[in-house]
Amino acid sequence: MKNEDIVKIKGPYYIKIGSLIIGFDMFVLGQLIRRMLSLVKKMKVSGIGMNNLSQMRIQKPANEIFEAFVDPKKIGNFWFSSSSERWEEGKTITLRYEEYDAQGDIDITEIQENKKVVFELPGNHKVTIKFVQEEGSTIVEVKEEGFDENSDDLIPQLIDNKEGWVYMLTCLKGYMEYGVNLRASLVKCDTN
Repeated sequence: MKNEDIVKIKGPYYIKIGSLIIGFDMFVLGQLIRRMLSLVKKMKVSGIGMNNLSQMRIQKPANEIFEAFVDPKKIGNFWFSSSSERWEEGKTITLRYEEYDAQGDIDITEIQENKKVVFELPGNHKVTIKFVQEEGSTIVEVKEEGFDENSDDLIPQLIDNKEGWVYMLTCLKGYMEYGVNLRASLVKCDTN
């Protein structure tokens, strides 16, 4: 590889297309999302809702990561402070954030042991968490569906949602790989 083939990445996000890497910041991300939404609206695609996809590689087997989600004794090490019970298909689970004095319910609609968890959130949002086992690691994929592409607040919603899932995955990685608890450390910036 030649020196001119190396691309310095600027900003916290990048797109890789073949050997091309494009770095960008949150402002550019917002512009890209606006353009994509404009194209979707022009194409008048029907029946396809907006979704957000986040992924992270974790150096642990899928069965251990799956257990971290479904076991109420483990989830407090990386995500919510507590879970009402073990996650099983057909159950309604209450998740609690003690730090924020907040809680909410999720409905578990599908579980494939060590492979996938699907749950529904209030507001017709569906979250699918997949565990893709690779040699020596697992790709954890989180997809949230149900965003209203006609909402005036769509861009901030997608960005805030992506930030939340990436933060949760980072906390999961810290817990699974290094035994550290990073949860409830994120500080939201006031942009006004």
